[in-house]
Amino acid sequence: MRNGIVGMVAICGLCAAASAQQIFDPNLITLQHDFEGMGAPPAGPFTLGNATFSEASTGSGGPGWRVLGGFFNGGDTLTDNAGISDITIDFDTPMGAAGLLVGIGPGTYEVSFYNTGGGLLGTVTGSVAGTLDNFFAGWGHGGGIGSINIIETTGDNGLVGGIDDVRYDIVPAPGSLALLGLAGFAGTRRRR
Repeated sequence: MRNGIVGMVAICGLCAAASAQQIFDPNLITLQHDFEGMGAPPAGPFTLGNATFSEASTGSGGPGWRVLGGFFNGGDTLTDNAGISDITIDFDTPMGAAGLLVGIGPGTYEVSFYNTGGGLLGTVTGSVAGTLDNFFAGWGHGGGIGSINIIETTGDNGLVGGIDDVRYDIVPAPGSLALLGLAGFAGTRRRR
């Protein structure tokens, strides 16, 4: 029932002015980027769809990106260049919901979600035991998510900071919500 309740909060969160809630079920958010067949990403920040990916690496590998095969259910995973991760995803449009798979460890990761003004909405923390392990971190906010930041708080200095299956949905325009409400009202017309 937990997923159902969270799903209800996430969907209703798009209607509410400023509600914010962790989302546990990735299927409640539209898959946007899975990095399959992406090849080598650019050296610096790069944009895919509505999201710009940037990183700051403090480990032995230095700055840069790699796409690794065979992780996260056997698919391709975006990771920094073998250094302790600080990955940021900035959205060019406010998102009503956003989430992603995080891992390649072993290690502990903090995934923080920020509103469009840079204020912290919430943080999801997860630990993974091995390099093939991952966890989902998702958040919904009716007022709009502006960015996500992923850091590794503990772990090794090798294969760390992988992300995959980046999901997000744009906050619907107020007119769209009104039209949905009218459509629902019209569908509940009484018969005589």
